[in-house]
Amino acid sequence: MKKDTSPSLEFKKLEVLFRLKASIYLGSFISAIAVALIFLKDVKFYYHYLWLGAHFSYLLLRLGSSLYFLKNKDRARTKPKTYKNLYFFVSLYGGLGWGIASVFYLDGQSTEKFVLFTALIAGNVAASLASNSASQRASMGYILCNLLPFGYAIFNSNLIYRYEFITLFALFIFVCFQCTKYIYNTINRAIRYQLSSEKLLIDLNSSKELATIAKNKALESTRMASIGELASGFAHEINNPLTVINGNLYILRRKLKDKVHDPSIDKAIRKSFENIRRITQLIDSLKTVSIADDPNSEHSDEALLKDVIENATALMIEKLKINQIRLEVDITNPFSRVPKGDKAATQIIINLITNSYKLISKTPDPWISIKSFQGSDFIQIEISSSDTSLSEEVVYQFLDPFYIPNESDPEFGIIISLANSQADSFGHKLRFKRHAQYSCFTLKLAI
Repeated sequence: MKKDTSPSLEFKKLEVLFRLKASIYLGSFISAIAVALIFLKDVKFYYHYLWLGAHFSYLLLRLGSSLYFLKNKDRARTKPKTYKNLYFFVSLYGGLGWGIASVFYLDGQSTEKFVLFTALIAGNVAASLASNSASQRASMGYILCNLLPFGYAIFNSNLIYRYEFITLFALFIFVCFQCTKYIYNTINRAIRYQLSSEKLLIDLNSSKELATIAKNKALESTRMASIGELASGFAHEINNPLTVINGNLYILRRKLKDKVHDPSIDKAIRKSFENIRRITQLIDSLKTVSIADDPNSEHSDEALLKDVIENATALMIEKLKINQIRLEVDITNPFSRVPKGDKAATQIIINLITNSYKLISKTPDPWISIKSFQGSDFIQIEISSSDTSLSEEVVYQFLDPFYIPNESDPEFGIIISLANSQADSFGHKLRFKRHAQYSCFTLKLAI
């Protein structure tokens, strides 16, 4: 079977390994004290200090490594191998401590003290199976460092039943290894099951969120389509009487031209024609943006970039003038063609201008700038403004396609989210950059 080394699985194992185990630490230190007391009169006194000091330092390493892991969990997720190696070497140190102690303490001792030490070391190994359970390598390393020196002490002893001891010792190692493997596999399966359950819950919640997003977008699309149809019909109804007015005004000008030579009348008629053209241009822009493009359509009329930007600014320019907001337009590639989604691009630009207008309308010296550049396979449009209130963290929350806007969100968030949805549906990219003195939205139109 292929070994599962997924980052989530490895991190969960580390959480089990580095869990604070106060009762095991305390039990291990009591066992070390018991060893010192059993052999109190049999070895030199400073051996006891060395033994207890070494064991105490091992427990401090255990505690320190656990606290270090808990403090650096984010790093452990990306580099679990570093922490696995740390745990392994601390385990080797602990196992060697017990193993070397058995060589020093059991030299020339009686059978009774061999039995007592064997009981303590067996209990210590059993505790290690619990504490090192999530790392088969650490468990086996600890057991070998513990028991191999102990086996050497038995082999060099003068015990009557020395060979029986060695046989039982070998059997004990075999049983420990089998237990290590069984416990490790059991924990491995339990962690995999836990991760699978968590993934199912995440997928379920994601499905609910996606369903909510789809529902909200469907309602928004329906609402925008209804508004678009209403605006288109409204524009058409205005256009008809406007055509009649324009025609009658043209006839009136021809008749007055031969009979009346009043400059003020000529000026008034000329101004009337200019305003009719202005109204006609606004109506055409309104009709253009009110009919949404179909992202799935393979055939779409091309539009010049200058027309896309002019249609967007035509609907906003009067509002900007009233609020004394400067509008600067610099199109370096006016005749670039937007082959698909030109109406959506117009709507996105209107939304971004509207967003900037709402943010800067009451600030000193407000301005909005529109610039365009031509790339090899894209057209780039930059909509900048004097706003400095938006941050990249806040904006990218609304640029996230999986974020669901709610009633508590600011108005600019809904506008940005809508613009991003329109851009995504046509394969365009909308990005935001906060500069020191201004904010800039960049729209990349795929061509």
